Amino acid sequence: MRTFAGAALVCALLAAPAAAQQTQQTQEKASTPSVVVKTMADGMVAGQVAAEMQGTGGSFVGGFAGGLLLGLIGTGIAYAAQGPADVPVAYAADAQKYGSEYVLGFQQGFAEKSKKKKRGAALTGGLLGTGALVVLVLSASGS
Repeated sequence: MRTFAGAALVCALLAAPAAAQQTQQTQEKASTPSVVVKTMADGMVAGQVAAEMQGTGGSFVGGFAGGLLLGLIGTGIAYAAQGPADVPVAYAADAQKYGSEYVLGFQQGFAEKSKKKKRGAALTGGLLGTGALVVLVLSASGS
């Protein structure tokens, strides 16, 4: 009986610190916010998706004006003048919570895709402007 009472006392003394340690670890996990770290490739994909939603109306109008005024030379100038769009503040702030590599990938993906979209819009506008210029010249000289 003495052995059983002694063993029970030892178990009780050992269990109390172990329970307190588990409670402390649980409280530390609950108070520490979990940070999700994503890769640079994840950021590039997200940046490209975000750039798909950006408008390119200004690039189209610039290309159209260049094509209308200078023909194919104006179209080429409008195409070459296109640079990447600026990352919107809301997207940049949202990307910060995933780590610096993700932010770098997001910025690169956004810049590449937005530049490609803007150049495509400027080229389309320029070709339409050049077509309009050709129609104007032909209609003016045809009478």
